[in-house]
Amino acid sequence: MGSTVTFKLYDTVLNPFLTEVSSRSALKAATKLRDSARAKAPKGTGVGAASIDVRLQSSDDKGTYYLVGPSLQYMAWQNNGTGPITPRRPGGTLRFKAGGVFVFAKRTRGVPAVHFMEKALAEMTVEDYNAT
Repeated sequence: MGSTVTFKLYDTVLNPFLTEVSSRSALKAATKLRDSARAKAPKGTGVGAASIDVRLQSSDDKGTYYLVGPSLQYMAWQNNGTGPITPRRPGGTLRFKAGGVFVFAKRTRGVPAVHFMEKALAEMTVEDYNAT
């Protein structure tokens, strides 16, 4: 002999609760990703790694979205790397400051990619989203 159970979910009661839980979950995961990316970022002066932060992108009844990443443009070059850098004009010379001294060069080798953001994201697990 079987039994039947019928239940009704009340959206007006359940939705605010689920929105709050998902918002906390998203913030917890974003914070974990930020901390991991900071640990993996190149440390030169530490300013670049410290610029990696969590920013609220949007929050509405459909969810809360955070952006995690550096606020300094050069950190994108650290993450993705650059190819060789050459002067804009043919036959020109690059000029930049290194160690307080101006350096003149025909080209540079560029910067190898570190991929600290991708490495941090690859380490994320389901437990990192647990908002309890």
